Amino acid sequence: MLRRLIQRLLISIPLILGITFFSFLLMHTAQGDFLSSMQLNPQIDQRTIQTARSQFGLDRPWYVQYEKWMVQILHGNLGYSFAFQEPVGSMIGSFAENTILLSVTSLGIALLIAFPVGIFSALKRNSWIDRIIQFISTAGMSVPTILVALLALLVASRTQWFPIGGRQQVLISEMSWGENLLDLLHHLALPALVLSINPTILYIRQVRSNVASVLSDPFMTSAQAKGLHPARILWAHALRNALNPIISLFGFSFANLLNGAFLVEIIMSWPGLGRLTFDALLARDLYLVMGSLTLASVMLMGGNLLADLLMAWNDPRIRRASV
Repeated sequence: MLRRLIQRLLISIPLILGITFFSFLLMHTAQGDFLSSMQLNPQIDQRTIQTARSQFGLDRPWYVQYEKWMVQILHGNLGYSFAFQEPVGSMIGSFAENTILLSVTSLGIALLIAFPVGIFSALKRNSWIDRIIQFISTAGMSVPTILVALLALLVASRTQWFPIGGRQQVLISEMSWGENLLDLLHHLALPALVLSINPTILYIRQVRSNVASVLSDPFMTSAQAKGLHPARILWAHALRNALNPIISLFGFSFANLLNGAFLVEIIMSWPGLGRLTFDALLARDLYLVMGSLTLASVMLMGGNLLADLLMAWNDPRIRRASV
């Protein structure tokens, strides 16, 4: 396990370098930067803008700027945000925390719903209940997340059941610890439910397919012939053998979850990394965009790494193959 972890971490280094390099290059294909918009303001002296551009190295070629930025990263400095007037590192931490909170909550909702529904559908396979579940999951896969988010905003504005935008109320200092937690959950509920729809459907289909396939294997017939309790057959044999494809799906679904989280954050005004990156792109805030993209890439690779480690933990064959 340790050797597998070290190998994956070493592979991640050139991946991060490639992502940051091409992201930096794409950012410089667009004309202008944050200081360019300030040149249209007659109240700002042009010499002040040129001084600021020279101070931050924006007057140099893009590859020189990239090299300087990478050296800063090695020293723990992600750069300076021109739009928000503060270091990037101190900004993105709280926004990344909100994105992780939204993604993990959505994944938890998806797993809590998908496993019992998928197992029940597999046990009742080819019945009318199974066909209804399959129809709903197929129909749900065709509904885009952006449409669900817009419909959720419409319902929230009409019913006033959920707050629209933000993570908590403004006057949280006047609330107790329990009231703060309830207020956070109230703000989190709607974005998390919207984001959990696609992974829930994906996991229902995968759990149903895997469990149904394992239940029809010969060793399951042998377990039944030995007189084992049906619950033990299901949980100790069928589900354990059906977990590997589901765990491997975790890396893929986590990538989709992060992409969906960015979209949901923008539409529903959840203060996460996606919302921050969108605002930074509009402001042409180079280092804030690069810091957000780098952190998002690290989170994505971390999700895939966790999926690999879970597969190795669940299947001894994978552990032996990695030795």
